[in-house]
Amino acid sequence: VPTPAKSRQALAAHREWLLRGAPGDAQALAHAGFAAMSIANNHVMDYGPLAMRDTIDALHGAGIAASGAGDDLRLAEAPAFFERAGVRFALLGVSEILPRASWATAARAGVAPGRGLGSTTIGRTFIDQMAGRVRALRRAADVVIVYEHWGTELLSEPTPDQRAFAHAMVDAGAQLVLGAHPHVLGPIERYRDGLIVYSLGNFVFGAYPGITARSAVLRVRFAGDHLRGWEAVPVTIAGGAPRPAGGADARAIAQSLGVPLACNDGLRMPGACVRMAGSQGEALHHHASAS
Repeated sequence: VPTPAKSRQALAAHREWLLRGAPGDAQALAHAGFAAMSIANNHVMDYGPLAMRDTIDALHGAGIAASGAGDDLRLAEAPAFFERAGVRFALLGVSEILPRASWATAARAGVAPGRGLGSTTIGRTFIDQMAGRVRALRRAADVVIVYEHWGTELLSEPTPDQRAFAHAMVDAGAQLVLGAHPHVLGPIERYRDGLIVYSLGNFVFGAYPGITARSAVLRVRFAGDHLRGWEAVPVTIAGGAPRPAGGADARAIAQSLGVPLACNDGLRMPGACVRMAGSQGEALHHHASAS
């Protein structure tokens, strides 16, 4: 039964969407190597609390941790823990995009809010609350990842409150701050000892040709709790799946990420790495791979 928060008129006019997938998709995610997912977004409540619980059960059944929604606010705000090579990670999912009555409360299932409910922006009070949660998580995990579902569709430039939030999370101890929702790539920022990606764009998604089909797969390397480096593998979405990108697409992707078209200091972007080739000028070297 779809949520009443999205009217038939809005759905018919394509101002709103109702999304759901097959439970077996969770096994495909596990097979692909995913360890944890943020489910804090504006669609996890499209079919109400029952479908939200089905989502969590399917992920847990496949061995995938989840954060960002739950049967009450405490469960929705709980982090997802996973380990890689002896390093303990904590993923904290929240969503600034909150359809009517979709947010969790002490007595209602829903999404972990990514802003104060009395404001349409990410205010200082909420930022301070989240910073406290991150500091507490650093005592339980080596690496803390904050994943905020935020922004405006098709707009890649972060707002001042998004930058303030991301910086505060790193200041509090998070090593990685990720964003999603705009369906286009946003800039990558190296801030202090952390990395901020304001929008990851699309991944497995039925994107139309153009900016929503140009995306990147982020690879981040850690040594213990230290972020050693990162790279973004440029991809284009075709048939709902990411495929390696080169040429003009890779150049456009690098520009969207704000990455210089050069290789230096870990700011490598395979497929958008430009080297000078004498009088021939710039030569694009594509060596990305994806499956």
